[in-house]
Amino acid sequence: MNAIHFRVEGLPRPSADVGASVRRGRAHVYDKGTAEGWKQAVWAEALKHRPAKPIEGAVIIMMSFALPRPKTATRLRHDRKPDWENLVKPVQDVLTKLGYWSDDCQIDEASVSKYYADAEAGPGVTVDIQW
Repeated sequence: MNAIHFRVEGLPRPSADVGASVRRGRAHVYDKGTAEGWKQAVWAEALKHRPAKPIEGAVIIMMSFALPRPKTATRLRHDRKPDWENLVKPVQDVLTKLGYWSDDCQIDEASVSKYYADAEAGPGVTVDIQW
């Protein structure tokens, strides 16, 4: 089995960071910030580990997201926003655009975790890919 392993330093940003509000009786949808800076960080690191040719066949991917710990957090597990699905999407999109595989439908097994980053490592994502 072949494997790729890398870590991207930085604050993981979700793909769907949208908010809504009502002002003067009218609904407004706004963008709370994009994931573009995060995608660039993922691109820069993933480019260093890109396979020579797209992976063929089934792919297993594991992503572990380290998120900043709020000063008031007392729990060990990260059970707050952002949702794990929205954290995965920007990383998966970058890997697909870089040609890690021909189509992300090749991912037939995935494992995702999110946790509070410790002070030494800081926020980021660790990516493990097997095929």
